Amino acid sequence: IDQPGQARVVTKIEKRHAGRREFTRLDSVESAISNNDDTISACRIRQAVDYAATTNRNGAGVCDIRWLHNGHCCLWLASNQSTGENQGEKFHGRESHQLNSTKFHSLLAKNTPIVIDGGLATQLETQGCEIDNPLWSASIIESNPQAIVDAHRAFLDVGAEIVITASYQANSPDLVSRSVDLARQAIDGFLRDTGGSGREPMVAASVGPFGATLGDGSEYRGNYDIGTAELRDFHHSGLAWRDVCDVDLLACETIPSFDEAKVLCELLEDVKHPAWISFSCRDETHISDGTPVAEAAALFRDHPRVRAVGINCTRPQFSAPLIERLRKAIPEIAIVVYPNSGEDYDASSKSWSGTVTALDWAKAARQWVDAGAMIVGGCCRTGPEQIRAISNELQPAVRPG
Repeated sequence: IDQPGQARVVTKIEKRHAGRREFTRLDSVESAISNNDDTISACRIRQAVDYAATTNRNGAGVCDIRWLHNGHCCLWLASNQSTGENQGEKFHGRESHQLNSTKFHSLLAKNTPIVIDGGLATQLETQGCEIDNPLWSASIIESNPQAIVDAHRAFLDVGAEIVITASYQANSPDLVSRSVDLARQAIDGFLRDTGGSGREPMVAASVGPFGATLGDGSEYRGNYDIGTAELRDFHHSGLAWRDVCDVDLLACETIPSFDEAKVLCELLEDVKHPAWISFSCRDETHISDGTPVAEAAALFRDHPRVRAVGINCTRPQFSAPLIERLRKAIPEIAIVVYPNSGEDYDASSKSWSGTVTALDWAKAARQWVDAGAMIVGGCCRTGPEQIRAISNELQPAVRPG
């Protein structure tokens, strides 16, 4: 351990050939820790050690280093030391159904409205943070981590049951895992100070679209000039970084294109956490690239990992009709909705402009739930005030005040 919260790990064991992911078996988790230049959050080591303790059958856990397409690697464990292919339960993939987070499943099973947070970046700006840079809110992970903890806490204090990490534009496994650590710190502090107020908050790891990395507003258009293979490489590593962290679910959000949705549909089959996917929409019928929202949602009708489908960062006046279309397309899947304020994003100035939609967020939330939504919150340009209104309307038994 080099410093609090970080550990160094081996990142080059074997060469990759023709895009194939190769892996090397190590005798123990400890042997993966060495002097190397790349760092990852200690939560990954901690998760690996915890998993070894529960699956080890002959006294020695086995750590795998599996290569991602971009050269990074992640840690997995097998349950015994048999030679050749792993004989035990796999830490990642279709074989690990039993490793899914049951917390999110249990919450959905209650069949009652679930309140999530609002715009994390908006709250950070309210707190005085400057996020006008390529990493957006992820830049604050390094420059002012306590501000992220405080922003998460602001939403927890007004009723949020799920907080979404600052990893929307995070471009490294270290930033991703640190964003998860900060969300966990906020929840730990909330539970310590309040006893939970009848809630057991969860962490959703934000998975942004490819367009978010371009910084040109592409996540509201979906007109990427790249092929399916590039999209797959981008999301393969991003999902893997998040899937090894201490999260309750994956939140694939602001997805603007049908092609990107198809890639995510394929890759999400091999994650171990439950997930939701939410689309950015241009109107009350279509996602941002013009695909009917019902057609995009139908991709996930029988998906083994996706537990909720919906919309986010979309004008709130489109929410109710979009929910109705989603409900008809995927009647057995929960609907998630967290619109923005109704303003437009100007990529050139990296600012929001236009008219804020006049909205009673409590009444709107009730309307969305009546239309079929189960998971409700806010996105860009919404803050604790809006989430408090939603929570007081949908969860009166645990009102935060």
